[in-house]
Formats: sequence, structure tokens, C-alpha cells
Amino acid sequence: MIDARGWRPSDRLVRSPVLARRLAGPAPVRLLGVRVTGKLDLSGRTMTAPLSFEDCVFDETVDLTGLTVPSAQFVGCRMPELHAARLKTGELHASNGFAASVVRLQGAQIDGSVVFDGAVLSHEGKWALLGYSMSVGRSLSFNNGFSAHGQINLIDARIGGSLSFTGSALHQPGGTALDLQSATIGFALFLGSSLGDPGGFTAEGMIRLVSARIDGFACFWGGRINNPGGYAVAALGLKVRTVIHMDRGFVAVGTVDLDRAQIGGTVHLAGAVLDGGDAVALRAQRAAIGDSLEITSGATVHGEVVLHGARVDARLDFTDADLGGCPALDLSHLRAQSLVLRPQTASAAVDLSHAWTGVLDDDVDRWPASYALQDFTYDQITEQGNVPVDRRIAWLRQERYGYTPQPYEHLAAVYRRTGHEQAARRIAVAKLRHQRRVLSLAGRLWNILLQVTVGYGYRPWLVSLWLLALVLLGGTALMSADRSDIVAMRQPAPPFNPYLYALDALIPVLNLGLKSSWTVGGPVAYWSWALTVAGWILTTAFVAGVAKAAKRD
Repeated sequence: MIDARGWRPSDRLVRSPVLARRLAGPAPVRLLGVRVTGKLDLSGRTMTAPLSFEDCVFDETVDLTGLTVPSAQFVGCRMPELHAARLKTGELHASNGFAASVVRLQGAQIDGSVVFDGAVLSHEGKWALLGYSMSVGRSLSFNNGFSAHGQINLIDARIGGSLSFTGSALHQPGGTALDLQSATIGFALFLGSSLGDPGGFTAEGMIRLVSARIDGFACFWGGRINNPGGYAVAALGLKVRTVIHMDRGFVAVGTVDLDRAQIGGTVHLAGAVLDGGDAVALRAQRAAIGDSLEITSGATVHGEVVLHGARVDARLDFTDADLGGCPALDLSHLRAQSLVLRPQTASAAVDLSHAWTGVLDDDVDRWPASYALQDFTYDQITEQGNVPVDRRIAWLRQERYGYTPQPYEHLAAVYRRTGHEQAARRIAVAKLRHQRRVLSLAGRLWNILLQVTVGYGYRPWLVSLWLLALVLLGGTALMSADRSDIVAMRQPAPPFNPYLYALDALIPVLNLGLKSSWTVGGPVAYWSWALTVAGWILTTAFVAGVAKAAKRD
């Protein structure tokens, strides 16, 4: 070991060719505090002793391209660039103040861990770390104050353990701060506080996880990703075996995109801030979530939420979410075992067309002003017995696209299936009343007639009231007629009774013998004709209404 940290600056200088020859020997060499002049080129070599540098300064690039070495340490070292493409080693440590503009690790194979904790990389607007297709047997960490100005490129990297950025800061404004496209992570991804470290995480620029695979979980606790006008997290086709934690203070400025993602467990967004501005805050079209998606506990959303075609095997939950800044909540073609719509503040609009849920758990008074329910189906409603059916009817009536029969028919079927027959009939009546808006003039008149005469077939007893009123009215008119206007048509004729005559004229299928025995002339003849016409109308309405009601039931 050579510790030059207390030496004079001129005594610390080591020329790179001399150092390269010394390092080629079998004996381990550990250097502390030296300054290496010239390019240190160890490319293509096979070394039996580990590389160990601490608090050293390299004036030019360190080239380890294709090097095979038991381990390599550059703790606290500073250099312009570290080239280590296709490096083969057991461990790589470039931590605790390590500084470089660029680190190249493409295709490197590290059997153990790679540690960049506390390192500083600065290559503004370009790649700060190029590690595509690299392989790490254990963990890869960028923790405890790691900072990068430039992109961290880990496309197609394979990491056997965890990839961690706890307590780190990435800077690539308007670009991709971290690229993990098609990467494979064997245990966990930490882009925020880890299980025992509340360090957080910040990124200026996009985090790309397109087609990445995480065989454990992803944790964004306390993370803040800022990419306004673009994607904060682009994770199209991401696969996560268990859960995603985007809660506990997670903030995303820009779109969080989980389109076609496959998540084995729950996606936690409790208390998160998703700010998509005027665009989409959260997109998870056709995503498959094996447990729940929780946007709860004060989660704040600015921008649209698009879950078109998503599948949630447990619960899609918006309990106490602030959706006031969400212009549209697109849940069309959603399939969720349970849908909880109880936000603190509702979105401006929600689209549930062609969606299905096993259980609809909602607050009917907190629906937005605009919503679509076409072909929306559900097996049960949790508040069915506690919410007056009139509130549910009003809910259907205010649907964005006006009258369509399916929402009424489905709600009635759900009530009927749970034994609320009377409520189901009221929904069916409300459906026919709402239908009137889309009918022609003749259809509207017939609709009104069925409503007032037989209650669309659900209140056939109304006919008896109409019959009674018409018999009384017609009988009274006949009683006041001039006797000479009432003439017997045959003898012997039964005694004339004005009320029985009115009843005989009114009911087509009834024959009391009065109408066939007596003729009525003069002004009251119009009453006889009116009663006959009214009778046929009432009979037709009764038969049509009752038949339709029976068919619907």
C-alpha cells in the first residue's frame, strides 16, 4: 500500500506507464492520494491482483476496456472519463466522492456488486453513464448523494439483485435522465427511499422503463420526477412481479405512463401528486394489475387519468383522492372486481362506457357533472339499500349522452336480483319516461297515454280510476239529456240507466244490453261516441302496457 495523502503535491505524481507496469505484477497494489499523469491504459489485459485506488487524481482517461480483474476500486477518485466497456470483474466501486464526466460500462460483466454511492458524474446533455447490456450479479447502487448531470443509460442491463438510487439526483432536463428500457432487475428498483433509508430521489427529465422487467418490486417513496410537458415515467410494457410503491410523498410532474404494464400486485399511489399539466397525468391503458390500483388518501391529480381497457383484479380505489384538477377520468372498457368512486373532489368528467365491475362502491352525490354510462355493467352496488332509488334514477337521467335504455335496464336488473322488486319497477318506469325525449310526436303522445292510463303497464289499476271517472261523467251527461233524445230500438227494452249505459258504451268487451237496446240522439249522442272511443283507447293501452311490462319482467 502506498498512502501519499500527506505528501507534498510534487511527490504524489506517478506516470501512467510506470504504474501500468507495476499493476501488471501478481502482487496487490493499493494506492491512496497519488496523482497519475497520462492515460492509464489497462485495456484488454488479464490481471490476477485487484485494482485499488482511493482519493487519487487521474489527469487523463482511465481505460479498462476488456480488462479482466478480480475487483476494481476507485473510491474518492477523480478522472475525466472511465472507460470500462466489456470489463470483467467481481466488484466495482466508484464511490464516496468519485468524480468523472463519463463512465462507460457497456457490455461489462460484474459478478458481484457495483457501487456508485456518493459519486458525481457530469456530462451535461449527453451520457454520463453508458451501461447498456451490462451484467451485474448482485446489486447496482447509486445512493447517498450520487449526482449525475447527463443520462444514465442502462438499456438492456441485467441486474441480479437491486438497482437503487436512494438519496440521488439526476439532471437531464427535457431528456431522459434514466433509461432502463428492456432492463432486467432481479429483486427491487428503488427510485426513492428504500426500506431502511429515507433518502428520497429527484430527477429532472424522464425515467424510461419501457419493456423493463422487475422480478420483485419498484419503490418510488419520496421520489420527485420533474419533466413538465413530457413523460415523468415512461413504462410501456413494464413487468413487475409484485407491487409498485408510488406513495409516501411521490411527486411526478409529467405523465406517468403504465400502458400495457403487467403488475402482479398493487400499485400504491396513496397521497401521491400526479401533475400532467394540460395533458395526461396517469395513463395505464390495457394494463393488467394483479391486485389493486389505489389512488387514495389525498392523492392529487392534475391532468387526465386514462385507464381505458385496464384490468384490475381486486380494487380500483379513488377514496379521498383530489381529482379537482382532472378534466377527464377515462375508465372505458375497464374491468375491475371492485370500483370505489369516493373522491374528496370529483373530476370534471368520467367515462365508464363498456366498463365492468363486480362491486360499484360510490357516493352518488359526488359524481362529476359529466359522465358516460353506456354499456357500463356491475354485479352489485354497495349503497343500494341506503341510497333512495330516486337518486339512482337521477344519476342515470343526467348521463352525458342522454337517453339510452341499457343503463336503466341494467340498474333495474341489479335491484331485481337483490330482491328490490318495487325499486326495479320504478327504474323501469323512469326509463320509459326518459325515452319520451327521443320519440317522434306520435310516439311521445302514445308514451304519455301509456303513462297516465296504466303507468306503462306497472300500474294497471289506473284504468279503473279512468273508467270510474268516465262512467260518472258520461252517466251524469246522459241523465241531464232530454228524454225525447233517448229512444228504445226494440221492445221489450230493459230499463234505461244512464250510468250502466255509459259503462256498456265504454267497455268494448262488456255487453249489458243497454247500448244495443237504446239509441241516444241530440247533443248527448256525442257523449256516447266519446265513451266508445275512450273505451277502445283505454283497452288498447291496458293490453299494450301490461303485455310490455310482463315481457320486461
